Amino acid sequence: MRDPIGDIIRMGGPVPTPPANVGKSDVVLSGQRALAKLGYNVKPDGVMGAGTRQAIERFEQERRLPVTGDFSPRTIRELAAASGIAVQ
Repeated sequence: MRDPIGDIIRMGGPVPTPPANVGKSDVVLSGQRALAKLGYNVKPDGVMGAGTRQAIERFEQERRLPVTGDFSPRTIRELAAASGIAVQ
């Protein structure tokens, strides 16, 4: 029985890299854009990192929403309404 992963490891060579959009989400990117428009310090890169979570938490606290640190359906609705950007 062949072990293709083992063969790659034994042969060495370059490690394949995933496509640039792996781990990115349209909801996250549009949510980040909405947060940035509202003045939150977040980089719209489509990656859900610590800075994005902190910005969401601040938005939720200021709007008296349940603090989740995530783009919950309610947070998405409130963020879209406040920013005028469709978060989807």
